[in-house]
Amino acid sequence: MMTGSHSTASRWRQENEDEQHMRVCQHCRLPYDWRRSPSGSLKMTYCGSLCEKADLGFTIETLLCEVQVVRLDWKELLAA
Repeated sequence: MMTGSHSTASRWRQENEDEQHMRVCQHCRLPYDWRRSPSGSLKMTYCGSLCEKADLGFTIETLLCEVQVVRLDWKELLAA
């Protein structure tokens, strides 16, 4: 069973750890916990992919998904 002071110390330690993970979004300027950011590649910069896209005009994931590798022997067939 936890005592009151132990529980308070534990809660303070958790809040202090959470503060270490707080960042300010470069686009909307709101604080966010970067570990929970849905932005894939730029978690430390944007609170989410919507802010990433609003600031850059695209998301890194979109750029990576649009790259397609076509084998040279298929290139002529697909160009027709």
